[in-house]
Amino acid sequence: MLLQESRRAARTSPTGDLILLENQDRSLWNREQIAEGVALLEKALQSRNFGSYTLQAAIAAVHAPGGIGRCDRLAADCYALRPIAASPAFAGCTS
Repeated sequence: MLLQESRRAARTSPTGDLILLENQDRSLWNREQIAEGVALLEKALQSRNFGSYTLQAAIAAVHAPGGIGRCDRLAADCYALRPIAASPAFAGCTS
């Protein structure tokens, strides 16, 4: 949740219009929330006992450091999430 929340200030325009991730002003992202979210994610991944929220956080973390990130890693996380998170958000994930 912290990784998603870290982008809140950049997610909408002053008139309330949605701003897509690739168009967001990354200088508005909350770096403290990103650092805390990544640290919590790393701890969860080390446990090797995780579910859909952990995988969603991993996908968000690919974007968080300040760029689009590694697309191959994003695709792998997305594909891994499909069996445990039946959601329209992941309908476009392919192997």
